[in-house]
Amino acid sequence: MKILLDFKKRAKKFLDSPPDSLHFLMNDYCNCACVFCNQDFSQSSKKDITLEKFKEIISNLAIDRVKNFHFSGGGEPLLSKDIFPIIEYVNANYPKINVSIRTNGLLIHKYASIMADLNVASLEVSIHGLAQENDFILQRKDATDTVFKGIALLNDLLKEKNKKISKAFCCVVSMTNIHVLEGLIKKAAELKVEKLNVEFCRYFPHQAGPKLAEKDSLYFHQNIYNRTILISHVIAWWKGIKLKHDPLFGKPPKKFSCSMPWDVMLIGPDGDVFPCCGGEAWFNDQVKSSKYYFGNLLKEPLLTFWNKGTYSALRKGLASPCNEGLLPECKSCHRSIYTLGPDRKEGHIFK
Repeated sequence: MKILLDFKKRAKKFLDSPPDSLHFLMNDYCNCACVFCNQDFSQSSKKDITLEKFKEIISNLAIDRVKNFHFSGGGEPLLSKDIFPIIEYVNANYPKINVSIRTNGLLIHKYASIMADLNVASLEVSIHGLAQENDFILQRKDATDTVFKGIALLNDLLKEKNKKISKAFCCVVSMTNIHVLEGLIKKAAELKVEKLNVEFCRYFPHQAGPKLAEKDSLYFHQNIYNRTILISHVIAWWKGIKLKHDPLFGKPPKKFSCSMPWDVMLIGPDGDVFPCCGGEAWFNDQVKSSKYYFGNLLKEPLLTFWNKGTYSALRKGLASPCNEGLLPECKSCHRSIYTLGPDRKEGHIFK
C-alpha cells in the first residue's frame, strides 16, 4: 500500500526532468530471426538513430538527471552505422553518463577494437544456450561460436588497454533450452561474463508454430523450471556468476508496482517515445494509429508531453489503488508475472 501511495503522489507531481535511464532503439532491423522475437521486421522502416538525430533528441531533453544511456533495439544496435560515433559523442560531452549496449553478439568480433577504445560500462549479450540451442533460436548457423570468439577477442583487447566492461548473458528459456543453463553458466565464467539473466520465453500469436510450440512454455513444466533454477544457483555461486531470473512457480508474488513510466524512457529511430521496456511492442500499433501519444523528441521538447496526455494517464493508472484506470496493454504486460505471479497462463502465452 505504501508503494502505491508513493506512486500516487508521484503521478500528481509535475516531473520537470527525464528519467534516470534512456533506452535508444537504434533501429528496427536485425541480422537474426529469433524464434521468440515479438518484433515484426517485415514492417521495418530501415531507419536508424543517426548522430544528427541523437544530438537533436538530446537538445530536447533536460539531461542533468540522466545517469544511463542504453543502446539496444528495436533490432540489432550494432548494425546502426552511427552507434559508435554516438557513444564517442556521449563519452566526450557527458562523461558521467554510463553507456550500455544490448546485442545478439554477432558483430562483437568486428567491432571489438572500437568497443575497447570507448568508455562502455556494460555489455549485455542475448545468448540462449550453447551452439546447438542458440543457433536454432537465432536461426543462424555457427552464430554461437562467432559470439563466443568475439567476447574472447574483446577480453584480450580490454586487457591490453587495462580497461573493463561489465558483461552479462541474457537468456530466454523454454523447454527447448532450459537444460543448458549449467553449461551456459560455465561458459560465462570461462569468458569472464559476470552475470546471467534468465527470462521466461513468452508466446505471441505470430510466433507460435512448428519452431516454437506453446507446449514448450515453462508454464507447462513448472517443476522443471524451479528445479533447474535452484540447481543453477548452486553452480553460479560455485563459478562466481551472479544469477538473476524470473520468479519461481508456486511462490506468492512480491509487492511490486511498475515504476517504468517514471524511471525509464525508450526512444525510437523516428524520435517516438515509449514509456517502458517492451513498450515499443505493446504500444506500437496504438502509437502508429495516433490512439496513444507519448511524445516525439525529434519534434518537441520533453516538457511538452512528459506530464500530459497518455503519459500522464498511464502514470495515474499505475499509481491508483488496485491499478484502477490501467491501460489495457499494461494488464497483459509480460511483467505481470511480477505483480500477479508467474502461475497465470496469461503471463506466458498471449492471444
